[in-house]
Amino acid sequence: MTLEQTNHNAAIIDLVTCRDWVTFVEIRRLLEDRGMDCAGDQCIFIPERPNTIVWAGMSQAFTDVMTGLIGQRIFTWPAQIIIYMVDGGMLNMPLAKRPRVNQDYKQPHWLPVAFRLEPYK
Repeated sequence: MTLEQTNHNAAIIDLVTCRDWVTFVEIRRLLEDRGMDCAGDQCIFIPERPNTIVWAGMSQAFTDVMTGLIGQRIFTWPAQIIIYMVDGGMLNMPLAKRPRVNQDYKQPHWLPVAFRLEPYK
């Protein structure tokens, strides 16, 4: 891990510590303010369910930072779409209203999540 990645990780953890229930939009803004190009064609999805997307339109650098933190230092919690509306960023795909336990959607669906310091219960 580079010093820059370590610094980005620390900034994201500070943001989640201070605000709680942080969205991808807030993290993207933070990283862009720190000079990272966050736009791209990458996405993060639920493991073993590639059509249940938690965020898309990410650069490889943004994706690398987030996948290094999710489940290790920050944790995803299901979130209401309203927090993304308020933050000014949403994905243009159907909502995953009832994430399927043992099977994936046939088409991509967005599962809005927020980040917290404690694992989802």
